[in-house]
Amino acid sequence: MSHLNLSPTSLRRLRRAAPARRQRGFSLLEALVSIVVLSFGLLGVAGLQASALKYSRDARNQSVAINLAREMAEMIRSNARVSGAAGSPYLLAAQTAQAVYGGTAPTTADDTIGPFTDEAGDTPGTALATAQVRDWAYRFDQALPGAYVAVCKDSQPYDTDNTGGNHKGAPHWNCNNTGDIIVIKMGWEREDAQGVVKGATEAWTGETVARPFIVLPVTPAGQH
Repeated sequence: MSHLNLSPTSLRRLRRAAPARRQRGFSLLEALVSIVVLSFGLLGVAGLQASALKYSRDARNQSVAINLAREMAEMIRSNARVSGAAGSPYLLAAQTAQAVYGGTAPTTADDTIGPFTDEAGDTPGTALATAQVRDWAYRFDQALPGAYVAVCKDSQPYDTDNTGGNHKGAPHWNCNNTGDIIVIKMGWEREDAQGVVKGATEAWTGETVARPFIVLPVTPAGQH
C-alpha cells in the first residue's frame, strides 16, 4: 500500500510510530575523560616498571654481595693458620671497603705473592692474606655503591632484644670479639621504603640504627 493512498491522519500516525534515528558521536568532554583515564593507567604501568627495576637492582646487588661473602669465607677457610691468629689481616673492623684497600687499586705484584711467602718476618701466609683482602675489598667497592664491611669474631651477631634501636633478631655492625666463629658482615647503599637512598651506616625506616644486609658466619678450617 502506497503512502499516497493513506489519509493525512494515517500518515501522521505512521510518522509517530517510526523510531527516531539520530546520529551520535563522542563529545569533546567524553574524549577528555577517556584521555585522563588512560593517563592514570599509563602512570600505574610506569610505576610498576620503576618498582620492578628497583627490585631487580636490589636482587642483583644481593647476589653479588653473597658471592663476594662466599669468596671471603673460602679465603678464610683455606688460610686457617692466619685467619685464626690474633691480628689476622682477614679480621676487619666495621669500615668502608675503600678504607680497607686504601683507595688505591691493588697492583699486579700483589697477585704474585705465594701462600707461604714470609716477608719482613711475617707469619707464612700473612702476606697472602693481606693481598687477598685488599683485592677483595677493591672488587667489593667497585661492585656495590657505598660498600661497607666488617669481618670479626662475634658470638652474637644478631640482637636478642629491642634495645639499641634495632628490631629483635636484626643484625648489627658491633662485634663482641669472642668465640671461634668469624662473621662476615656486608652492607651498601640502597633505597628504603620511601625510596630514599641510604648508606650502610644510616638509620632506616622503623629503626634508629643501621644494619648489615649480609651476615655470613664462617668456621675456619680445622675448627669445630
